[in-house]
Amino acid sequence: MADMTKKVLIMPKTQRIALIAYPGAQQAALLGMVDMFAFASRFAADGTVFVTSIHASPGEVERADVLILPPALGVSDELAGDDRFRAALQELRATGTLITSVCAGSLLLADCGLL
Repeated sequence: MADMTKKVLIMPKTQRIALIAYPGAQQAALLGMVDMFAFASRFAADGTVFVTSIHASPGEVERADVLILPPALGVSDELAGDDRFRAALQELRATGTLITSVCAGSLLLADCGLL
Protein backbone atom coordinates (compact mmCIF):
# COMPACT_ATOMS: atom_id res chain seq x y z
CA MET A 1 0.00 0.00 0.00
CA ALA A 2 1.33 3.41 -0.97
CA ASP A 3 2.15 5.95 1.71
CA MET A 4 -0.69 8.48 1.52
CA THR A 5 0.82 11.03 3.89
CA LYS A 6 2.00 14.33 2.56
CA LYS A 7 4.50 16.71 3.96
CA VAL A 8 3.02 20.16 4.10
CA LEU A 9 5.26 23.20 4.09
CA ILE A 10 3.91 25.58 6.69
CA MET A 11 4.47 29.18 5.72
CA PRO A 12 4.69 31.50 8.68
CA LYS A 13 1.68 33.73 9.05
CA THR A 14 2.29 37.18 10.42
CA GLN A 15 -0.18 38.64 12.91
CA ARG A 16 0.20 42.39 13.35
CA ILE A 17 -0.71 43.34 16.93
CA ALA A 18 -1.20 47.04 17.74
CA LEU A 19 -1.07 47.99 21.41
CA ILE A 20 -2.48 51.38 22.38
CA ALA A 21 -0.62 53.35 25.08
CA TYR A 22 -3.54 55.66 25.83
CA PRO A 23 -3.31 58.04 28.82
CA GLY A 24 -3.41 55.95 32.00
CA ALA A 25 -2.53 52.65 30.28
CA GLN A 26 -0.31 50.39 32.38
CA GLN A 27 3.15 50.49 30.87
CA ALA A 28 4.08 47.17 32.47
CA ALA A 29 1.09 45.54 30.78
CA LEU A 30 2.11 46.97 27.40
CA LEU A 31 5.68 45.69 27.71
CA GLY A 32 4.46 42.39 29.14
CA MET A 33 2.27 41.86 26.07
CA VAL A 34 5.21 42.65 23.78
CA ASP A 35 7.23 39.96 25.58
CA MET A 36 4.32 37.51 25.57
CA PHE A 37 3.80 37.81 21.80
CA ALA A 38 7.57 37.50 21.17
CA PHE A 39 7.54 34.30 23.23
CA ALA A 40 4.47 33.04 21.35
CA SER A 41 6.26 33.63 18.03
CA ARG A 42 9.16 31.43 19.14
CA PHE A 43 6.92 28.50 19.99
CA ALA A 44 3.96 28.76 17.58
CA ALA A 45 3.55 25.28 16.15
CA ASP A 46 2.20 26.63 12.87
CA GLY A 47 5.01 29.17 12.41
CA THR A 48 2.87 32.21 13.17
CA VAL A 49 4.93 35.33 13.85
CA PHE A 50 3.41 38.01 16.07
CA VAL A 51 4.68 41.48 15.31
CA THR A 52 3.76 44.00 17.99
CA SER A 53 3.81 47.77 17.87
CA ILE A 54 2.91 50.33 20.51
CA HIS A 55 1.01 53.47 19.51
CA ALA A 56 -0.11 56.52 21.49
CA SER A 57 -3.53 56.42 19.85
CA PRO A 58 -5.51 54.23 17.46
CA GLY A 59 -5.28 57.02 14.89
CA GLU A 60 -1.58 56.17 14.46
CA VAL A 61 -2.33 52.57 13.43
CA GLU A 62 -2.19 52.09 9.68
CA ARG A 63 -2.76 48.33 9.58
CA ALA A 64 -3.26 45.74 12.25
CA ASP A 65 -4.87 42.35 12.51
CA VAL A 66 -5.56 42.89 16.20
CA LEU A 67 -5.69 46.06 18.29
CA ILE A 68 -5.49 45.73 22.07
CA LEU A 69 -6.45 48.33 24.65
CA PRO A 70 -4.43 47.36 27.76
CA PRO A 71 -5.49 47.70 31.38
CA ALA A 72 -5.29 51.12 32.98
CA LEU A 73 -4.41 52.57 36.32
CA GLY A 74 -7.48 54.74 35.85
CA VAL A 75 -9.17 55.74 32.63
CA SER A 76 -8.19 59.30 31.84
CA ASP A 77 -10.88 61.96 31.67
CA GLU A 78 -9.25 63.27 28.51
CA LEU A 79 -10.45 60.16 26.65
CA ALA A 80 -14.05 60.49 27.78
CA GLY A 81 -15.93 61.64 24.73
CA ASP A 82 -12.80 61.89 22.55
CA ASP A 83 -14.39 61.72 19.11
CA ARG A 84 -11.05 61.17 17.31
CA PHE A 85 -10.20 58.18 19.52
CA ARG A 86 -13.68 56.73 19.01
CA ALA A 87 -13.66 57.33 15.23
CA ALA A 88 -10.20 55.78 14.81
CA LEU A 89 -11.25 52.60 16.65
CA GLN A 90 -14.48 52.36 14.67
CA GLU A 91 -12.63 52.89 11.38
CA LEU A 92 -10.10 50.15 12.19
CA ARG A 93 -12.93 47.80 13.10
CA ALA A 94 -14.69 48.58 9.82
CA THR A 95 -11.54 47.62 7.89
CA GLY A 96 -11.40 44.22 9.60
CA THR A 97 -9.14 44.80 12.60
CA LEU A 98 -10.15 42.77 15.63
CA ILE A 99 -10.55 45.26 18.49
CA THR A 100 -10.07 43.83 21.97
CA SER A 101 -9.10 44.88 25.46
CA VAL A 102 -7.72 43.75 28.78
CA CYS A 103 -9.54 44.66 31.99
CA ALA A 104 -10.30 48.43 32.18
CA GLY A 105 -9.64 48.77 28.44
CA SER A 106 -13.15 47.36 28.04
CA LEU A 107 -14.50 50.63 29.46
CA LEU A 108 -13.03 52.43 26.45
CA LEU A 109 -14.58 49.86 24.11
CA ALA A 110 -17.96 50.46 25.76
CA ASP A 111 -17.54 54.22 25.45
CA CYS A 112 -16.81 53.79 21.74
CA GLY A 113 -19.82 51.54 21.16
CA LEU A 114 -17.62 48.54 20.37
CA LEU A 115 -18.30 46.32 23.35
